[in-house]
Amino acid sequence: LNNLGDALSRRWHIGEAKEDLDASISSLQSAVQCCDPLSPSRLNCLKDLVDVLNLRYEKYRLMSDLEEGIEDQPGAAHLAWKLQPELEISLYNLALAKKLEYDRAGSPNALEDCVQFARKSVEKIYSPRNLRLLSIVLTALFNAKGSFEDINDAIEYLQKAISIMDKRMEQSPPGYYSNLGYALVVRYQMFGAGKDVKEAMYLLLKALELAKVYEPDPLSSRHLNPCQMYFARYRDMGNEMDDLDKAIQHGKLAVDHAREDDPRLPLRRNTLGIALKCRYEDFGQLVSDINEAIKQLEAVRDFVAKTNASRPGYLYNLATAL
Repeated sequence: LNNLGDALSRRWHIGEAKEDLDASISSLQSAVQCCDPLSPSRLNCLKDLVDVLNLRYEKYRLMSDLEEGIEDQPGAAHLAWKLQPELEISLYNLALAKKLEYDRAGSPNALEDCVQFARKSVEKIYSPRNLRLLSIVLTALFNAKGSFEDINDAIEYLQKAISIMDKRMEQSPPGYYSNLGYALVVRYQMFGAGKDVKEAMYLLLKALELAKVYEPDPLSSRHLNPCQMYFARYRDMGNEMDDLDKAIQHGKLAVDHAREDDPRLPLRRNTLGIALKCRYEDFGQLVSDINEAIKQLEAVRDFVAKTNASRPGYLYNLATAL
């Protein structure tokens, strides 16, 4: 069944007949059900199924494919870890799966597990990829718990990752600069070190320019970070309207470039909504600002699950805008 599913997906690449992709997924789903729960064969079938579901989603935008792919990915990662717990790639993929689970549901346990497996992957192989993932999850942990040590470690790990990458290449990929810039903004917002916001501005704008050339797909996240940076500078360093205008400009681009089913879209809408609300309250020039702020914040309310840990904060922001 797995071989049949693979053959059908290969034929789809030749003729792009949707029935081949549908039949491939059906065959792979049956293969997963037939395999022993802890067998390597089941792992291979799960991986192939996730790949083909993602392929059909990218081509035909079926939400059910995205949801099933997201549900199967942690299962595949966990099974790979069970079968080969000492492999660095198993630890890395499981950390990624736990991060995805946290992004979707806001589960504190998923975040703690993610940090644990990310640390173990770094202990196995001290690579830029592993350091970057650990930094990302430590930043998320800081946002959830507020430990100064976590955000400092996140910044240090990313600086080391970039240093390693820069020795291998002319420059690091845009995502590394973007992640470090975001971590610096987070630390600045909490502790107010002026040098953090200056360095963050340089890194985030550099990441955005590089992304336009090398990585056009994730432009939504690349615009979110400058939006947060300019808003932080507006709020804390002189209330210059130009900073607020730039925050809103990048915020709108972050929302416009995002997919409607992106689990991080609520954060982007929330950030834009707060900036628009702030411009209306501080300058009172456009009623359209508060109307658009409410529209964005209502979309956040409608998207975020009731069990999400961030929901109370989102609802508070909406309530203060109404």
